[in-house]
Amino acid sequence: MPTDPVEMDLCGDHIRALIGRHLPPHSFLKLRRLLNALELRTEHVFLLHEAFYDNKGLALQPASMSEQQASSSFSSVPSD
Repeated sequence: MPTDPVEMDLCGDHIRALIGRHLPPHSFLKLRRLLNALELRTEHVFLLHEAFYDNKGLALQPASMSEQQASSSFSSVPSD
C-alpha cells in the first residue's frame, strides 16, 4: 500500500458530503475508481471504508445533523 500523501481537488459540496459520510453513490464510485487508478483502495481511507459505505456506494452511517454542524464550524473559521 502506498504511503505517500494523495491530493485531490473536490468542490465544497463533495467535501461536506465526504466529511458528513453521505456522498451520493455515483460520487463514491467515482472516488473509488480514481483511488484504484492510484493503486489505493477505499478500505484504506477512513471516511470511505466499509463501515461507512457499502460496495454500491450507499452511505451506511451518515453523520447526524449536529455532527455536520460541528464540522462545518471548522470550515468557517477565517485563516490568517
